[in-house]
Amino acid sequence: METCPPSLDRCGIILSEINLGTPMDTTPNGLVCPACFQVNDFECKQEEELQCTGDQNNCLAVTGTATRGN
Repeated sequence: METCPPSLDRCGIILSEINLGTPMDTTPNGLVCPACFQVNDFECKQEEELQCTGDQNNCLAVTGTATRGN
């Protein structure tokens, strides 16, 4: 994967050359997963439901910290 230097706009060119294949099916399939996004805190204060779509049938738990670079 190529990293785009701040002075060049090559990301748009690179992404436009990638064949993404069949578009993802965004039709809700009746399954739901728990979801939470919390800013400035590690504890989920309000859990929500995320609608699964297409052939999605598994939930994924991801925990982490996002930081912005300089």
